[in-house]
Amino acid sequence: MRDRYCRRTVLFFLLVFGLVFAFGSVSLAATRNITVGSDYDVINAVIQSADEGDTILFEDGTYNLTGSIRVQISGLTLQSQTRGGAKLYQDGYTIFEIDDGCAITIDGFYMGTVNVNDYNGILHNGGAPSGPVTITNNELVGFDYSIEALFDTASQVLTITGNTFRNCNEGPYLSVEGWTVNISDNVFEDCDYGIEIGSSGPTFGSENVQITGNTITASAGSECSYGIYLEDAGGGATVEISGNTIEGDYEYGIYFEAIGTDGTNRSTTRVEKNRISVTGIGMYFEDLFENAPGELTVRRNTLEGNNYGIKVNNFGALANDSQTEILFTENNIEGNWFGFQNAGNGVVINAENNWWGDASGPTHDDNPGGSGDTVSDSVDYDPWLGSAWEEDDDSSSGCNAGILNPLFLLLLAPLGLLLRKSR
Repeated sequence: MRDRYCRRTVLFFLLVFGLVFAFGSVSLAATRNITVGSDYDVINAVIQSADEGDTILFEDGTYNLTGSIRVQISGLTLQSQTRGGAKLYQDGYTIFEIDDGCAITIDGFYMGTVNVNDYNGILHNGGAPSGPVTITNNELVGFDYSIEALFDTASQVLTITGNTFRNCNEGPYLSVEGWTVNISDNVFEDCDYGIEIGSSGPTFGSENVQITGNTITASAGSECSYGIYLEDAGGGATVEISGNTIEGDYEYGIYFEAIGTDGTNRSTTRVEKNRISVTGIGMYFEDLFENAPGELTVRRNTLEGNNYGIKVNNFGALANDSQTEILFTENNIEGNWFGFQNAGNGVVINAENNWWGDASGPTHDDNPGGSGDTVSDSVDYDPWLGSAWEEDDDSSSGCNAGILNPLFLLLLAPLGLLLRKSR
């Protein structure tokens, strides 16, 4: 009887232990503390002694650095004790310099410069990290390049989310090849380039780039250049730019340097539900489909109060290819000096079912009486919407209990049966 009781007890604890692993996570990683006021050499010594998976926790307070914090160990988390509590300042140095191949999480810091537009906040030297790179909940003020990352080979995830960038020459400046890039829910204030993404290799291929939910503003007189700048979406890239708000003194809201120029695989680019009101051009498209066919869908955006709402400058040889789809539809284009200009040759753009600011349709010689925003030739605007498109409220509530680890479910099943038989 006693043996049976002991066996039941052991099985019970094994079952509980398995449930902990199935529903939660157990970590053996250590937390290493950085004392407030420590300089870069002390901090680097702590980081150098860490193991992969450790957290380097910075106490709240001010750190006046005289050199760069250097990360040479992959898989670390560098974290402020509270969001914005650890304030890191530098004069003439990059604050965080990440070595080639290092996965890293940087969370919750305030980073500032003594001299505005000086050096980098975060520099990742690229390579092929074995895990993701995450930059979240930070505030970066006054840098030349807030985040500079040059990844030439790998297939990982780069996440930049929940950060604030202020008075910087560049927000994130990224060159990527084969990565998944998620830039979401950040705030950009008076940055000359809000977000800039290019290619580090001869082709911009197999990327999955998502730029969503960001707020990008430039105050009057700041004369900033680009809210979002994308060098090329080609070579099999999938690009989603959605739910962003771009306002103020920008020369361009969203600037596409090229789509389908580098590489030969079909690309997909979707620009949806953005709100753009800038002093210059809302959306600008250059070199569409020179070497590769693809899909470009611009849908349900609001372009209001721009100089040009949308401008397409020129097309490549495959813009009329049967595998290429170019569609501008269900957008609100109103109150712009010029609504939609197609400056390319030989391609008529499908821009049907847009709202042009008036039920009479856009202003064009072929639409007598139309008093909405002006459109150029080679823009197929008919039919148009009789009223502005409005987004439905599709919010929902619910819960997500997570997914059990299948390995531990296999372990729990026989333990449950043994526990039942031991009664």
